[in-house]
Order: sequence, then C-alpha cells, then structure tokens
Amino acid sequence: MRRLPLGLAALALLPFLSPAAAGEPRTDRSGDPLPDGALARLGTARLRHGAVVQTVAVSPDGQTLACADEGGQVVLWDAATGRELRQLARLPSYSVHALAFSPDGRTLVGAGDSIWVWQAASGRELFRLKDAEYESYKAAAFAPDGKTFATGSAGHHVTTLERSGVERTWDQESVVCLWDAATGQKLCRFPGLAAMIEGVAFSPDGKAVASASRDHSVRLWDAATGRELRSLEVNDVAKARVAFAPDGQSLAYGDWEGAVVVWDLGRGAEARRFPAGRQPVESLAFAPDGRSLLSGTRFDGSVRLWDPATGQELPGPAGLGRQACFGAFTPDGKSLVGWGCDNLIHVWDLAGRRERLPAEGHPYRICSLCVSPDGQRVATAGYDGLRLWDRATGRELWRSEANREEWVWGVWLFPFRRDSTWCVAFAPDGKTLASGGGGEGVRLWDAATGRELRRITTDESRVFDLAFAPDGRTLYTGGFYLAEARDAATGRLIRQKGRRPSPEEGMDRHRKAVSSLCASGDGRLVAANVRHRLRLWQADTGEEVLGLPGLSHARSATFSADGTTLLATGSEDGIQGGLWRWDVGADGAGGWRAPDPFGCRSLCFGPDGRTVASACRDGRVVLWDADTGQPRCTFRRHRGEVSGAVFSADGRVVVSYGEDGTALVWDAAGRAPPLPGGQGRGPGWWNFWSAAPLAERDSEDPDEDRPLEGALGLPVRARVLRWAAAVVAAGLLAACAIAWLRGRRKEGARPRPD
Repeated sequence: MRRLPLGLAALALLPFLSPAAAGEPRTDRSGDPLPDGALARLGTARLRHGAVVQTVAVSPDGQTLACADEGGQVVLWDAATGRELRQLARLPSYSVHALAFSPDGRTLVGAGDSIWVWQAASGRELFRLKDAEYESYKAAAFAPDGKTFATGSAGHHVTTLERSGVERTWDQESVVCLWDAATGQKLCRFPGLAAMIEGVAFSPDGKAVASASRDHSVRLWDAATGRELRSLEVNDVAKARVAFAPDGQSLAYGDWEGAVVVWDLGRGAEARRFPAGRQPVESLAFAPDGRSLLSGTRFDGSVRLWDPATGQELPGPAGLGRQACFGAFTPDGKSLVGWGCDNLIHVWDLAGRRERLPAEGHPYRICSLCVSPDGQRVATAGYDGLRLWDRATGRELWRSEANREEWVWGVWLFPFRRDSTWCVAFAPDGKTLASGGGGEGVRLWDAATGRELRRITTDESRVFDLAFAPDGRTLYTGGFYLAEARDAATGRLIRQKGRRPSPEEGMDRHRKAVSSLCASGDGRLVAANVRHRLRLWQADTGEEVLGLPGLSHARSATFSADGTTLLATGSEDGIQGGLWRWDVGADGAGGWRAPDPFGCRSLCFGPDGRTVASACRDGRVVLWDADTGQPRCTFRRHRGEVSGAVFSADGRVVVSYGEDGTALVWDAAGRAPPLPGGQGRGPGWWNFWSAAPLAERDSEDPDEDRPLEGALGLPVRARVLRWAAAVVAAGLLAACAIAWLRGRRKEGARPRPD
C-alpha cells in the first residue's frame, strides 16, 4: 500500500514524459519542425522563401543572411546551416527593395515603400522612416563607421498620354539622403536627380558616396557636405549596385547593353570595359580581396565571375550560371551567395566549386500535384520538371529535370524552361504518370522507374491541365484555347472543344487558357475552366449539357466522388469571391451560391463526398463540410500562398502544395473526425448556401488565431486539452501527497514496541 501513491504519481506524470505531450513537434528529413498536424514535408524549408527572393544582405561576420522576397517577408537565416533564425516582418508584396547590415552587424536597414531599421539580434523594429515627398526607396548602404546610412529614392511618378495613345510613366526628382543610424534623423540631402536611383555605395574610407541613376549618370558625392564631386556620363545604367573596389581606387557599374565598366577614380577615366552578357547587368560586387568581380543578369538568369584587371571570365562553381541573377561575396571571400531566379538562397563554396547547402524540392512554385491511387506516392510538377516522392517519409524517389539551358521569357513574365512541367496526373492503375507543360505536349512516364514511355502530340504544344477518365482509357488535356480528349494508349484524338482565335481577334493568353479539368467519378461528365468560364460536357458525346450560370470568373472546380455534385470557386465580377454548387444528376441541375469565408484558391472533394479541402491565399488549408460550410479543421502553414490541396484515395491524408516549392502531408483522419452518419442536404445546407455574405476575416497576420478556428480550431483545442491534462495531473499528485502524509501520521501515532 505504501507504493500505491508513488505508482499513482508516476501514472500522472506518464503523459508528460512523451515527446508529443512535451510539445516536441514532428520534424522533416532535414530535422526542421513540421507545422502542427503535418506528417511529412516534400522538400526542405531551409533557405527557402514563399516567393522569389528579391534582395539579400550578408552580415559582417558572414554568419547571418537577411533576405526579403517579393511576397514581403523579411527573414534572417543561419548561413552555415540554412536554418531560419527569425522572421523580421511580413509586409505587403514588393515592399522591400534593398537590405544593408551595419558594420558591427547589430542593425539592419531595409529600403522600399518605407525605411525600416531593425535590431538584428532580437528582430525588434527600432523605427520606421517615410519621407512624404518620395514614394519609395530603391537602394540602401551603410557608411564604414556605421553611424550613417544612405538611401536612394525612386522619386515621383508622373503619368502622361502621348500622341500615339500610349500611356507612359516617368520618374522625376530622385534624391540621395543620409540618415543618422541611431536616431533616424535626416542629416543631408543630395541635389535632385532626373530619374530613379538604382544603387548607392560608400567608398571604403567613407568620404564619398556613389549613386547610379536612370538619367544616364553615375555620380560621386561628398559624404560630409553633399557636394557633387564628379559625374560620369554613361550609356543608361542598369539596375545595378555601383561597387567600389576594396582599395577605393576604382568604381564598377553595369549598363543595359550587358557591359561592365571599371572606372579609375585616380585618373578620372574609364580603365576598361568588357561584355558580361547580352542582357542588362543588374548586380555587381567586388570580392574582399579585389581580385574578382561578380556580375548578374536577370533575363538569362546567370551570375558570372570576372578578373577586373583584365576583363577575363573566371571559372565559377557548378550551377552558378543558371540558378541566380544577383549575388554577393561573404566577408571572408570563401563563399558566394546568389538569389533572384527562384525562391531559394544559394550559397556556393568558391574553393570547392559546389553548392554548400543544396536544397531538396522544387526551387520555384509547385504548379500541380497528384497522389497515387494507393496513397503511398506523390507526384509534383514545377517549372524545373517532374518529381516523385514517398508520401510517408518525404524522400524523393526520382525526378525528370527540365533543360537548364533553355530559358525563355514566359507567359507570366517569369523565366521558365521550354520543357517545364505545369500539370501531372496518375493513371487510375497507378502505374503511369502523365505530365504536360511548356512545349512538349503530353509525356507518359513509368511511375515505378521514372522512365519516359512515350509522348502524345497535342494540337497545342503547351498543356496547362490534364486528367484521366476513371477507367484510364481517355486522357483529357487543356491548352490555351482547346480542350481535347485523346486515347491514353495511342494518343488518337477523340474529341476537341474550343477554337483558335482568328488573326483579327488576336491572342489573349492570360484569359483563354483551359484549366481545372476534372472528370466525374462515374465518368459521365467532364468540367473545365475555359476562358474563366466553367463548362460541363458529356464525356461520351462532347455535348455541353449545362451552361453553369452566375460564375463568370472561375478559378477551380471539383466533382464529388459519386459525380452528382460540382463545386467551384470564383466570382461574378472578378473581384468578390464566392462558392458555387450544382447538382448535376441525371434529372437536371440546380445551383446555389454562397460567400467564400475561406479565401479559396482551389477546391478538392474528399472521397466521402461531404468534406472539401480548400487552399487559401494566406497559407492555410481548411477542411470544411460541404453541406453546412462549417470548418472541421485548419492546417497552417506554408511560407507563401497555398496553390492547392489534394486528398488521398482513402481520405486519411491531405497533401497541400504552394508557392514556396514544397508540399506538406497533413493528417486528415486524426484531425478531422468523420461526419455523423446520414448527414445530407438538410437545413444546414440551405442556411449556408443562402446566407448573407460573411464578414471579411483579417488575414494580415497568418499566425493570429481567427474566429474561423473557434471551438473547432485544433490549435485552441490542443491548448485546452493540455491545460486540462495538467490540472488532472496536479490533482493526482496532490492526492498522492495527502495519502502519503496521512500514512506517515498513522505510523507515527502507533505505539512502538519495547
């Protein structure tokens, strides 16, 4: 009996000794923590942003990388391991154009829509500056003593209408300003320039400031007085940071014709000029020893190394030429940091000529994802090619990479490759994968080995979406203007919908792509988003059976498992989002509309026909009841926007993919209890689908608890359960202690034998 209290105490503490109860999160293959509810990550989170990396600054000790992406996130990374240290800010898109560390590494300055000054160690924002006269700032640099920093503004924007009817925007009155780094006070303002300032740099002794402007000039200023020392007339400066040599004797800049110019400051004359490529030079940096010069261009996605004394190109690390268009040296000169072509920060070892931290996963956004019928494998498609993953472990099984040498300026003004992959689908038997993309028609792969089986030539070389019929015999494809049905075995054209525009009509590639192809579970119907309008056809005849009303700007569509319900997201006016549902049974069609409380980008019906997975713009994945609209659980979060979410065939997991280039496998079975049996289209359906528009939910801070999660929000429920378990354990421990004390008292009260 004496050991009973101790046993009860151990039993009370047992739940808290497990890793899950102790709050230890699951980790991915790299050892990084997974979000709550995630089972695996396909790809690594290290040195990865949710959008294309826009600017990077290296700390003076070389141990920290400060990065800002086009999505507005500013993050500090450990340069040695690639782990995230902290997120400094989450700002509106394209807010930060330049970052600069102070010489002691304690302060970080960001320039963009405003000027931000952060404490690097804690991530605390010290102050924010905004000059009412100027719209934004394009460049920033610290003085060598760390007491001041310089910024270059973009000036005012004046819009005019020319005789040709073309509307153009001109930059006017840009300035270079010096600021006190401790107080944020403006110390000096250099005379106004005629166009946007693209780069500023301090000389090594801190006495001069160089600025590069679009008014075809590079100017030197006295840092103490603001007086102009010299003006170099050049052939249209590109978006490059002017760079001083470490000895301060020369200055380098780049122009729009792809040339790098090294200017001898002592003689006041051009020392040498050499071609760095066929495109504008947008990045320049000297190595710390001054023996090499880095140049980068965005249009062909390359960073190259040069001997500044001779203009000869120097050998660089493998992969340097096609993975970055901006670069910087680390202070010790042993490594090179590159960015700007994808969502990753690349760090190369110059001595070993290799990438130190090669990233797993797609470097860009994932365009499409599908889960094998057995639920064990996941295929992902991206601009860089096709990859197959083990769903349980997150291990990459095989890949088919696009040709790195074939870059073109894409439809969306983003460089992608001609054989890039935009869509992928498993055949119903799970043995074959079909992929389509930027110019190769449809390619069929052996899912087990990754061997290409054959190619199907479509009438349109670019394939935006594809889907198999449930029996696997027919393959549906969507291009710019045409939706096709082809024999999956032979590639024979069975049926074609749509038409090419006449030369008089012209081409509108952004509006007329065919996407969101899906076939009903019974194989009767095929739905597609054509020119942003949702169309529905009979699979066997190609006859359009239903003109779906109301939805004029469709984004995504999905059939229920039994093929009787079609759910879509989009808008009537292209602005206000909503959800549409149609009953597409044999007796006709009935449709209802409801507001979109989730901000859906895509939808996917679960195999039960009643649960819907929504990919949201703020990085969440929401599982909700299709009848009532009530959320069952919320998963968060990808670093960027979530592009889509797909159920496995058994409905036990949901796999989401996003703009950050990774996919997350979520436990849908454990987090979302099954719906009550027999629940159908009762009063809940009508309450949701005829309800007034819901209030907009704040999505500025994705880490803030939202009313959407409420009582059903699992992070809230987990915290409540944890506190309840702690209270119960404390009660058991108290009971054990009281029982033990009573036992001791009884023993003390007994008379001792002589």
